[in-house]
Amino acid sequence: MDLVLHSLEKTDFLSRSQIQRLLNIPNVRNMNRILQNMSKYLNSTRLHENIYYLNKKGHDYIGSSKKQASVKQLEHKLMRNDMYMYYDFPETWQTEHKIQWKDRNRKGHTLISDAFFYQDKSYFFVEVDHKQSMSKNMEKIDLYSHLFPVLEKEYGVDCALLFYTTTEIRKQRLMKYCEEKGVVCGVFTKEDMQ
Repeated sequence: MDLVLHSLEKTDFLSRSQIQRLLNIPNVRNMNRILQNMSKYLNSTRLHENIYYLNKKGHDYIGSSKKQASVKQLEHKLMRNDMYMYYDFPETWQTEHKIQWKDRNRKGHTLISDAFFYQDKSYFFVEVDHKQSMSKNMEKIDLYSHLFPVLEKEYGVDCALLFYTTTEIRKQRLMKYCEEKGVVCGVFTKEDMQ
């Protein structure tokens, strides 16, 4: 139970199938029983399946001072969680990671990635493309093309951009643009996560 509650604190939301995967419980009936036993600590809403998040009692039980999650951008956050699980729950995972830097001309830049984690001397920046315009995605890729050389030089790390998008066509466009800009990337769709 504590694993689920702490995971909900970290991710804001988890679908029933994501919790089932987190706990490695193949039997749906057992999963539903566990969720029923935890119900006093959880709120839920319905999307394609039940989506769970901590209520006030849940926050109090684990000693969390984090504000209760808003259901805004629910699908976006669930997609971000797919990436968190796909990369095996990195301990260094941070959501809404803000980074600021100055380029060679001393011009300041700010970038907020959907998630960030550090693993094997590499920085990974995660972007979820749920309903984002392609022009906004390209603007972000442009920023990453300026940021990555700064980080690689300053910290001696490798950097990669990980996109999670909705269609194969968008995947191909994002990969092509990253390649044009010299940004190391991985682009995934829901099919890649299964």
